Amino acid sequence: MELIEKIIKSIPWGHNQRIMYKCKNIAEALFYAQKTMDNGWSRTVLEHQIDSGLYNRQGKAITNFQLKLPEPQSDLAEQTLKNPYNFDFLTLREKYDEKELEDALINQITQFLLELGTGFSYLGRQIHLHVGESDFYMDLLFYHV
Repeated sequence: MELIEKIIKSIPWGHNQRIMYKCKNIAEALFYAQKTMDNGWSRTVLEHQIDSGLYNRQGKAITNFQLKLPEPQSDLAEQTLKNPYNFDFLTLREKYDEKELEDALINQITQFLLELGTGFSYLGRQIHLHVGESDFYMDLLFYHV
């Protein structure tokens, strides 16, 4: 109970109100309260994460991290991945091509970085790579700390 009280007191009252109104159970509420405390989310970011269902998506990607990595590293690796990414904030036609997706992501980069989670930075687009005699262009380049 002490931990729950500490988490609740560590975030602003307005954040607690949003969590209480929007979360379906205590585990979900504590998840968002802890994430808010860990990441310093504004009320708007918190609401976006709740509305986009971060709690239900977090750590759902299929991996072999538990089998191949020791426990602290496997848990961290699993938390960095989510499945599926939510592209609902983009206005794309049903059958879009890669260029349309890239352009839409660039136009909404702030929301996209929120979807990726903590620790990602956008470095650029169409980054030129010269390998041997060939030239390649990386569509989007992100860095994860």
